[in-house]
Amino acid sequence: MATGVTGKDPAPGRIIRVIEIPARHGAALEVARGQILRVIDVEGQQVGDLVCFNRDDLGERYSPQNTVLFNRTIYPKVGAALVSDRGRPMMRLIADTVGVHDLICGSCSDEYYKNRLGHHGPHRSCRGNLAEAMAPWGVPLREIPFSFNVFMRWPVEPDGSVVPMTAPSGPGDYVDLQAEMDLVVAMSACPSDITPTNAHNPTPMRFVLSESGQKGRR
Repeated sequence: MATGVTGKDPAPGRIIRVIEIPARHGAALEVARGQILRVIDVEGQQVGDLVCFNRDDLGERYSPQNTVLFNRTIYPKVGAALVSDRGRPMMRLIADTVGVHDLICGSCSDEYYKNRLGHHGPHRSCRGNLAEAMAPWGVPLREIPFSFNVFMRWPVEPDGSVVPMTAPSGPGDYVDLQAEMDLVVAMSACPSDITPTNAHNPTPMRFVLSESGQKGRR
């Protein structure tokens, strides 16, 4: 693979674990406070729907609303925090080779494919993938929050409309997220092939977990 295991650049510390996320599926892992999770677009033009939970109290979870409110933007940049439904930083964006992500449009679901896109056959969804990934921790679908959409380009137009566009990420592009508390983090390699989100061709993603030697901020 031209971009290597860790994407375009070396990992920001000692690599602890690498997880390959197949196209159209999801994965989850535990991330300790201070560790850095790199999310890599392996082949390019692929979105990842990411959620996280307090490992010691799974009732505390990522909140897109609080993330917008606390960062005062719908377009997060390096330095932005992913904020919980209790108003606490969970992860912080510390490196980003793309700079385009979505905080407001949530995750595709069975209902979205059927009721919005008119697709009535079976189709994997990010909501379903995240629920599958979190099942070992006992988190059901109804408790999966709406996601931080890594590399998703659905810009808001001046009239308030949202325009689905293809992810601008290329092979090996990544974001680094440093944990601000002990977490369980899940991500879906978005299976959408109906809208242009993934260039109509869903592809794999990758988690690279590393230890920086520095603890996250309280």
